[in-house]
Amino acid sequence: MLRAADADGELAGVLVASMPTLNDRWRSIAWPGEYDHADQRTRAEAINADLRLISRVIVDPRYRGRGVAVRLVRAYLADPCTRRTEAIAAMAHACPFFARAGMRPIPLEPSQADRRLARVLGRRGVDAESLAVGGIDDPRLHVALGAWARARRLAERSPERLAMRAYAALAYPPIAFVHDAGARP
Repeated sequence: MLRAADADGELAGVLVASMPTLNDRWRSIAWPGEYDHADQRTRAEAINADLRLISRVIVDPRYRGRGVAVRLVRAYLADPCTRRTEAIAAMAHACPFFARAGMRPIPLEPSQADRRLARVLGRRGVDAESLAVGGIDDPRLHVALGAWARARRLAERSPERLAMRAYAALAYPPIAFVHDAGARP
């Protein structure tokens, strides 16, 4: 864990790196063939030896907009635990600090559940923004939202909250970020 403090020693932010997940869809794009081992144990050992995931970057609201997140990520990338680092950001469009810190963005294709929901919305003449403003009176859309939530393993059952989450997923798909300490800039 890295900590950022202000001049008075007050905690301004933290970065937490953790073990990576073993099955991430961006890894084959970032490092083609590197982790395509037939033996799952060998694959897991290679991933665990080579990769860490920046799992959290938290900045105190009083220090946001001052570059604290970028400095934390740069500090980690300057002396990483492993040669490769990954991160995923659902709000990278609004807060692109991973890219500013030097990580390479990898836009992700929408999930199958997201594509299915987008098709249903399109057939019903509803755009993603309508989900955000609560204009969902069509029972078929409630069914589609329920199916989307089950596919994503979401416990949330409130149609309004599901609609907001679906809007965010469709309007702002997550972006993976990768960094290879051994790669040339």
